[in-house]
Amino acid sequence: MAALGLPPDPDAGTLRAALDGAGLPGAPLELHLVGGGTLHCPAGGTTCVATRSRRS
Repeated sequence: MAALGLPPDPDAGTLRAALDGAGLPGAPLELHLVGGGTLHCPAGGTTCVATRSRRS
């Protein structure tokens, strides 16, 4: 599942809860942030890992 959000950043916890409630607890969540970078939220996890994209 991927989500794109405008500032402020999307709330990963709310999105994770919505996925779990919809019967998708095994779906990883990836949030692409408008300001740059990505939040990777593994399925079954309670935390997300942020990465920043590098511009060449």
